[in-house]
Amino acid sequence: MIAVCSCVGGGNVGLTIITNGPPTLRHSARMMLGAVLLSIAVSGAAAAPLSGPYSPTWPSVTKHGVPKWFNDAKFGMYAHWGPYSVPAFGNEWYSRNMYVNGSSAWKHHVATWGESFGYKDFLPLFSAEHFNATAWAVLYKKSGARYAGPVAEHADGYAMWPTKYSHFNAGETGPKRDVVKELTDAIRGQGLRVITTLHHQWLWAWYPTWNNVTDCANPAYELNADHGGLYGPKVSGPSEFSHPHCTQQFMDYHVNKAKELVDNYQPDLVYYDSKWGIIDEAHRLDFVSYYYNAAAALGKQVAVTYKFSDLEPGSGVLDFERGGAGDITSPAWQTDDAIGRNSWSWVNPADLKNSSELVGELVDIVSKNGSFLLDMPPFANGSIAAEVEATLGEIGEWLEVNGEAIFNSRPWVMYGEGPTRIIPGGFHEWPVFTDRDFRFTVSGNVLFVTAMAWSPSGYKVLSLNSTSSGTAGKTISSVSLLGSDETLKWTRTASALVIGPLDKHPDTPSIIAAVVFRVAFDNPRVGFLTFDVLPPATPGTPANITWKSLPAAAAGGSDGVPDVELVFRALRHGMVLDEDSVTVPNTGLYIWDVPRSLSVADTVHVTVSHDEEGLDDSTWFSLVA
Repeated sequence: MIAVCSCVGGGNVGLTIITNGPPTLRHSARMMLGAVLLSIAVSGAAAAPLSGPYSPTWPSVTKHGVPKWFNDAKFGMYAHWGPYSVPAFGNEWYSRNMYVNGSSAWKHHVATWGESFGYKDFLPLFSAEHFNATAWAVLYKKSGARYAGPVAEHADGYAMWPTKYSHFNAGETGPKRDVVKELTDAIRGQGLRVITTLHHQWLWAWYPTWNNVTDCANPAYELNADHGGLYGPKVSGPSEFSHPHCTQQFMDYHVNKAKELVDNYQPDLVYYDSKWGIIDEAHRLDFVSYYYNAAAALGKQVAVTYKFSDLEPGSGVLDFERGGAGDITSPAWQTDDAIGRNSWSWVNPADLKNSSELVGELVDIVSKNGSFLLDMPPFANGSIAAEVEATLGEIGEWLEVNGEAIFNSRPWVMYGEGPTRIIPGGFHEWPVFTDRDFRFTVSGNVLFVTAMAWSPSGYKVLSLNSTSSGTAGKTISSVSLLGSDETLKWTRTASALVIGPLDKHPDTPSIIAAVVFRVAFDNPRVGFLTFDVLPPATPGTPANITWKSLPAAAAGGSDGVPDVELVFRALRHGMVLDEDSVTVPNTGLYIWDVPRSLSVADTVHVTVSHDEEGLDDSTWFSLVA
């Protein structure tokens, strides 16, 4: 006998199961219990908000800022991997495109799998028999990545963890493993930060649930009040994909999954794909504030990424898909791109970028205050293609030698020079760089100059000539090539810093074109002053700026002479400098080679590099002795 009783009232749920039948009936009872629990989870409202310092409003979450670890990390990795990896055709949109009559994916699917074979039928074939989370994590670390993680759920409605909100997940079908837990544990075991990515807002009208000819219209796979659905909610027609009208139920389902992911795995970074804006503002703010409060309770520094205008500026990290910024951009931002040119998941035949292209992309991104999140495409069985492993290994070898120009670095007063520029924004390939292209980063008192293409005949860096406004009056003490013990020939003229010719390639993979020069100045000091301390000036022009008087006690100096380093530190953290100031606007000037202290009437010759609003720690330089 089996009896299942569920009682919901007063915020409590009571469940009673009585069984005295054979094992098959007891199994049925467990399935019924699962259905009852899932029904309650799906039909309920969004999970309650967490108390903490952040409320679900834009003014509150925009105070969160970008964590220092993210500003320092610069390079991350993840992997598009799921049931869509089984057909390995076209791209990661196969689950949608296989239902688009007349498309190449539809033609391939009918010819290969048959017209009656639905996406649900790929789930048992996604067995992941060779998946080894530790091997993936070791490869991520070997590549030089500082943060990594899984695509937790793509647009296909299939969760890679055993979510309580849907039976269509990797814990109950396919691998029957908690892929997210295995990967997050293994990645943390390698000392890396964890990212989880979410794309499940795309599930709205992803499948033709209006078309009764397809299995997508089968109520068993539909998101409704009783259960989560692989194919999402029933929608009226194809126009809902481009002009969505998301229901409250769908938005609750969406945010509840995201909160569950945060609760179960405590990621350091949550990446949100585009189209998050179809979820209403209240639900988006609910999740962001929930995540920030959950992290605050654990004492963790976290961030959430967004695309286009899906969040308000300052509330998360702006992400450019297959693209980037054209100049130094603040606050810190991210590019996500793939090893595959035309697909984020593994497809046959594969068209893959080489390590030189990817390192060039990384260097360009970092020089402009960005970080690079690179996608790796595993096979459906969980193994990694030899050519992918080789490419990642080459990137790791290059970073082993040149990492000091990337990790923990910050932009210089200009991102670089040369004829090759990227198109600002998303969805474009990086150009081929020349030996006249250079990118600059700063770490401590060292300027790193990355030559974007190898030239044994040498280089001319025009921006480092002896009269340039950025380095005028400053003496270069040494120039060296990272990964080489060669004593370089170099001279500095009124037109350029001339390096070379060079006797040999540095000890990095010869396929990678970029090489890095370490340029040291005699005791430079780099800093930033805000416009409430300094009068405005025109970006890109030299200016004599008079130091304004500050209270000696607040500035840490004596006799009205402020200590520049202490003032910078105060400005960075928005500290109160006098009774009349509450916060200090993050708007101002980079200055190069400043003295430790200035009298009230002293002037400093500086070059104004930026006057952008919303600058954060990623755009500050510590004063270095």
